[in-house]
Amino acid sequence: MHPNYFSKKIAFKIPFNLPMTIGTSIIKRSNEWITDINWIKNRLNIFMSYTLKSLKNQTNQDFVAYILYHPPSEAMILNELKHYPKLPNHIQFIRAEDYSSRINPYIKNSEFYYEVELGSDDLYHKNFVQYLYDYVPKPTTRILICQDGYIFSSTENILAEYFNFSSFFNCWIYKSKDYMNNVRYSYEGYTGAIKLPHETIPWRAYINHSHSTNIAFSYTEEISTPWGENLAHVGTTFTDSVQKQAILDDFLGITVQDKIAIISINFDTPYKPLENNSPEAYLSQSWIDYRIDMFMKYTYTSLTYQTNSNFIALIHYNPTIEPKLKTSLSRYPSLPNHIKFVSNTEQAIKNSIQGYNYFFLIHLNSDSMLHPSTIAKLFSLDTSTMRYACCQSNYILDLISHKIALYNHSLPEHFYVLIYTTTEYLSGYRIPINSNHLHSALAKTEYVTFSEPLFITIIHTKIMMNLLKRRFNYQAGKYLISSPTEQKNILSSFQLPHRLSL
Repeated sequence: MHPNYFSKKIAFKIPFNLPMTIGTSIIKRSNEWITDINWIKNRLNIFMSYTLKSLKNQTNQDFVAYILYHPPSEAMILNELKHYPKLPNHIQFIRAEDYSSRINPYIKNSEFYYEVELGSDDLYHKNFVQYLYDYVPKPTTRILICQDGYIFSSTENILAEYFNFSSFFNCWIYKSKDYMNNVRYSYEGYTGAIKLPHETIPWRAYINHSHSTNIAFSYTEEISTPWGENLAHVGTTFTDSVQKQAILDDFLGITVQDKIAIISINFDTPYKPLENNSPEAYLSQSWIDYRIDMFMKYTYTSLTYQTNSNFIALIHYNPTIEPKLKTSLSRYPSLPNHIKFVSNTEQAIKNSIQGYNYFFLIHLNSDSMLHPSTIAKLFSLDTSTMRYACCQSNYILDLISHKIALYNHSLPEHFYVLIYTTTEYLSGYRIPINSNHLHSALAKTEYVTFSEPLFITIIHTKIMMNLLKRRFNYQAGKYLISSPTEQKNILSSFQLPHRLSL
């Protein structure tokens, strides 16, 4: 019987830090069991940036993918994975020795099992899984071979056509019962796959990725080795950057969007209390409980009311408070996926901006509020010319004295927005702005200011800076808002109940 869609199960078998295997041959290398933490960090970043995207963006997600690691490296790998967003349930890092015990239950009710080989730095086209489901091979076929693909050097930013008559990019076809009874096909070395009963996939289905830590494949080696035109060769090199990027995006399944807003919120900065409390009080459970209450009541509420929800909010915390933070958060419903607490903000920003041309980097305190129109107003800006945006006025809400005032300033240090292209940010460029020297920094920067107040800074019993209270007192006589109607309108515009008894 020919395999059809409903009788198949598909799995990607992805070695992470195991000996390089071609068919059943182990290619010996001095570092074949890699447990070096720097190598693991770098390779994991490559996997997340390339291989994972090609898996997550497959047009058909009816598959499993197991990334196999060497057991002695388990603690290092699991710890590094904490710095990345949680993987989908059908894509998992597991011990190499656990592979069969995971696959057998997955395929037990199917007639055929398709096992796809993939390196932890390589890619399949986003339509590859769908092709495997749609294609009906001959009854005698044991392996599908991808001969045509691309070679990509991320270190040299080179993309070219590539051909290998008996490549590593293969799909084994088993009867599921045979596989569960330990039947395995085998071949020896790089040229062995073609000797099995096979068919070739007649389109460019893979990208073989060359980079600085690739231990089995090199672009330089491929273009300098005379394999022979019928064995393996590099073809046309793409010099047009737009065409090259379009091919990469097609494999990654990326539809590049124009803009996204990233809200960077600092949670546990040390503060100088208004009362005679210890400056270290911000580490206590009671302080964290209080600050989470403030965040949920004010900051989080203002995020949920944004009229444009195309943003990701990253609330930074010090890892030392994580157990206490989890205790505090357990009292509330789970946060939505685009609002999350992170201990490594820089990496979280890099992960979040993939697939966008521009992004707004908004700095906010965890006890401040954004007006519901804030994100929408930012998205109306011309990101091709502007580098910075800020509000020249904001409201100060004093929960201690039950007052509200308007605070004017030429350039703020509590709420400002930096506008980046994703490419420049990922390359390491940072807009040279220090919040303590904004005037001099912005003299060389194109920026725009909003005259209407778009945020509220809140004074409360555990505020981080006494300076804010002094500013409030300085401004209150002139800008204190005493009209009950005006107070009500201001609070309502920020979706706050006017019953705060101001």
